[in-house]
Amino acid sequence: MERKGILEIFATHPVAMNVLMLLVLGLGAMSLSLINFQFFPTYNLKFVQVTTTWPGAAAADVERSITDRLELELKNLDELKFMYSTSRNGHSLIALEFEDHTNIRNAVDDTKQIVDLAVSSLPAEAELPEVVQFKDYEVIAGVIVTAPEAEQVRGLAYEFKEELLALGISKIDIIGLPEEEVSIQIPSHRLRELQLDLNQIGEIIRSASIDVPLGILGREEAARQLRIVEQRRSQLEFENIPIVANESGSLVRLKDIAQIERRPKEDQIYITYQGKPAVRLMLRRLESADTLESAQILYDWMDQTRPTLPDSVELFMYDDRSTALRDRLNVLVKNGTVGLALVLVVLFIFLNARLAFWVAAGIPVSLFGAIGLLYLLGGSLNMVSLFAFIMTLGIIVDDAIVVGEDAQLRFKTGLSAADSVTRASRYMFVPIIAASLTTIFAFTPTAIVPGPMGTIIGSLALVVVCVVTISVIEAFLILPGHLHHSFKGIRDKKPSRFSEGFDR
Repeated sequence: MERKGILEIFATHPVAMNVLMLLVLGLGAMSLSLINFQFFPTYNLKFVQVTTTWPGAAAADVERSITDRLELELKNLDELKFMYSTSRNGHSLIALEFEDHTNIRNAVDDTKQIVDLAVSSLPAEAELPEVVQFKDYEVIAGVIVTAPEAEQVRGLAYEFKEELLALGISKIDIIGLPEEEVSIQIPSHRLRELQLDLNQIGEIIRSASIDVPLGILGREEAARQLRIVEQRRSQLEFENIPIVANESGSLVRLKDIAQIERRPKEDQIYITYQGKPAVRLMLRRLESADTLESAQILYDWMDQTRPTLPDSVELFMYDDRSTALRDRLNVLVKNGTVGLALVLVVLFIFLNARLAFWVAAGIPVSLFGAIGLLYLLGGSLNMVSLFAFIMTLGIIVDDAIVVGEDAQLRFKTGLSAADSVTRASRYMFVPIIAASLTTIFAFTPTAIVPGPMGTIIGSLALVVVCVVTISVIEAFLILPGHLHHSFKGIRDKKPSRFSEGFDR
C-alpha cells in the first residue's frame, strides 16, 4: 500500500483541514487581542544619557566645567559608536550611542562607574550626574490646557499630569511652563539692624543650601559615593534658614527679615492659546504600552474632566496618533472586504461556485494566521506593518487560485475528486514554493539594515514573510481538503450558459 504524504493526508482527510483552519483562526483571534498596537515599530536603540544640572551656571561654564570633563572620561568606553553633547544654561546632556550588538545594561553600568569616578572633578554646586538608558517614549497625543491666569494653568497642569499617570499613561511632559526661581528681598534697614551685608547673608544661605560630593569611600565593589545633600527647593525651606541670634537670644530666621517668593525666571518662553496662558501636556507611552488603549484612557479622562472644570478653563487635544492608526486599520479592513467581494465575483464567473467560495475564504484565514505568526515572532501592528498587510493582500489569494484552478481543470477531465486535488497540489507545489521563496528572499535582506531605518523596513519584511508563509499553508493544507469535498456530487451537474459560452 502506497504511503500517503502530508499533502494527500490533508487533501483527503475528512476533518484535518478544518481542524488546522480553526487553529489558524483561533491563533489569529487570540493574537489580535494580545498584540501591541502602536504608531511606529519599536526601535531597539543603544543609547545612554548622562544628564547633569548646575543651577545658575551659564552655558559656557557648563560646557567647560562639566561637559568637556565628562566627555574626556567617557570617550574610552568599550563599543562606543558616537558621542553627542549639549550644554545650556544650568544643564549638560551627553548622549552615548553604542554598537548594535552591545549589551545595553553593561554599557549603562560601565558609564555609571566612569561618571562616579569623575564626580570629584566637577563643580561642588553641580548636582550628581544622572546616567540612564535612553527609552523611546512614543507620542500618544497632546493636550492644551488654557486658563485666565498663568498660576492657575501651572496648578492644573501638574494636577492633570498626576491624574493621567495614575490612570496608566507611561510618561507626560509639560511644555510651556517657565522655569522658576526663589527671590529673596531684604530691606536695607534690616541689614543694618543685624549688622550684616548682602554678601554675608548670601554666604549663610549658600552654606545652608548645598549638595556637595565628599568623594568615594572604599574600593572596587565596596566603594560608595559620599555626598552632603542639603539643597533647598521650596519657598518654605528657605524661610526656615537660621540667620543669626538677636540680642534677646532668640533665633532670627530668613523669613523674619526678608520677602521670599517663588517666581518665573526672566527671559522664559511662554505659551498662549487664543490670547490666554496655556501649557501643553505631551502624553507618551513605553514600548510595552498600547497606543489605542492609552488613547482610550485619554478620551475617557477628558470626557470625565471637562464637565468639572470652570467655564474659563479649556482642554484641547491635538496630534492624536491613534486616529491615524485607526484610519490605517480601517483601510486594511475595507480593502480586505472589497478584495474578498471582488475575488468572489470574478471566481464565481470563471470557476465553480464552491471553489470560488473556498478560494476567497483564504483571505480572512491567511490574514488571521499572519497576525498570529507576527505576534509569535514579537511583531506589532503599526503604521508600517499595516501598510505591508495592505500591500500583500494580492499575494494571499494568488496561491489558492492557481491550486484551485488546476484542480478544477483535472476534475473536468474525468479524474476523481481525490486525484484532482492531490495531483494539483503536487504539480503546483514546486512552482509556488519557488515563487514564495523568491518573495521572501527579496524582502529578507532589508531586515538587516542597521539603525532605526532598518527597524522600519524590517517590520515590513516581517509581515511579508508571515503572509507568504501562511498563504502557502492555506493553499496546500487547508484548501485542497475543502476542494475535495466541494467536487463531490457536482460532476453530473449541467454547466451554466456562461461557462459553456466561455469554454467555446
